[in-house]
Amino acid sequence: MNRQPVLRTMGQHPARREARHEQHGRAIQLLAGDQVHRFDLHNLSGFGASGAVAVDLAAGTTIELLFENGHRIGGRVRWNREALIGVEFFTSLPMDVLHGRGQGERVARAPRYRVARVATIAVNGITRPATIRNVSRGGMMIETALPLLPGQRIEISTGELSGLSGQVRWSRNGRAGVQLAQPLSIDEFDAASARGEPAA
Repeated sequence: MNRQPVLRTMGQHPARREARHEQHGRAIQLLAGDQVHRFDLHNLSGFGASGAVAVDLAAGTTIELLFENGHRIGGRVRWNREALIGVEFFTSLPMDVLHGRGQGERVARAPRYRVARVATIAVNGITRPATIRNVSRGGMMIETALPLLPGQRIEISTGELSGLSGQVRWSRNGRAGVQLAQPLSIDEFDAASARGEPAA
């Protein structure tokens, strides 16, 4: 009986078949060993990601990515060229994380109020001055010379208000958005923070 030749082809990696979603402007945290670095996403799929990081990571290096909502996913560096790396995840990424900030429908935001209040922030035991530029019931935008990374826990004090806990959601050009752990009364914030030193 004649046997037909079998053509064997190399299967494509799942990450290459998966649709990629552009993520320009979305920054998360990359953990390598005991170091935490900013990772500027370029694209993202359910099985991997690519982006820019200011540290040389060799192919095969095991890392973790920490997203804005606190989700962590492990993976390994597949390639590295000109400050860009490609990461292959060990497990698939949940859809809600894949379609995070900047993707899908936007949730209605609480009203923001422009302010200019001197504040003090504390992150990982480091205390630095900051200026609160806007505020809402759920968060605020601050200006500070301290480099901040999405996902970091932060405490903010201003005027007679102290220990406002939150999480950094985004950070760029010396400004950062902070999601507060507890809803904030705008009237109480206005009264208590106004007793402090006004910002320029």
